[in-house]
Amino acid sequence: MATEHLRRPIHPLHGIVLGSLPAFYMSALLADVTYRNTSETQWTNFAQWLIAGGLFVGGIALIPAVFVLLRHLVGYRARPLLYLGLLAGLWVAAMINMLLHSRDGWYSVTATGVLLSVISAVLSIAAAWVGFSGFIRKGDA
Repeated sequence: MATEHLRRPIHPLHGIVLGSLPAFYMSALLADVTYRNTSETQWTNFAQWLIAGGLFVGGIALIPAVFVLLRHLVGYRARPLLYLGLLAGLWVAAMINMLLHSRDGWYSVTATGVLLSVISAVLSIAAAWVGFSGFIRKGDA
């Protein structure tokens, strides 16, 4: 009989936190693009608050990711490491983006700011994808 690999889902509270990350960073990206098109300064404030919210929620999401990696370091494949790496990379990119957005007016959302918002949005989607797909354990059958 062939053995199947079982996928272990994440905890529901972790899922709520992880599911909100793409919403924060996609909204920040849309606020950046809207600011670039309208030059209305309030859009940079919206983007800054959305990035700050994403950083807070991303920090909360990093805690269970570390525990998943530590608890199953030997028995799991590289997927928990990928998940933790995506979340850590997202947090670093968002922190740099937040520092860039704290500058004054037009200089806050230059091409670099929009690029960092795109990177943050893509990393948040990738982290959510990996996190929600579960983790395969080697020894489960």
